[in-house]
Amino acid sequence: MVRDTITTNTILIETKLMRRRADELLQRLEINRSTIEQRIGDSGRYDPMKFITGKSAMDNAISTTHMLITHMDKLLQEPADYSNGTGDNGTREIAKLFPAVLR
Repeated sequence: MVRDTITTNTILIETKLMRRRADELLQRLEINRSTIEQRIGDSGRYDPMKFITGKSAMDNAISTTHMLITHMDKLLQEPADYSNGTGDNGTREIAKLFPAVLR
């Protein structure tokens, strides 16, 4: 039981750190997207992926990062709900999604 609590706490701490890093990544991606779009515009060229699909690779990376952050926020909330007897234990889901946390 104590080991499970320590493991759960470790997973939650690591997940919160990953959540913070994902937010920092998102900020850098958004800044870099602006820089890239400006450079492409200044050069008179176009982004072939954006031309064909309507979204650039940076747009896709930003969208994926947003989804990951939203999912992490949900999973981080679930353990608190579980401790109140109102939800599912999100730490198992966190461990499945982010197995590196357990290393």
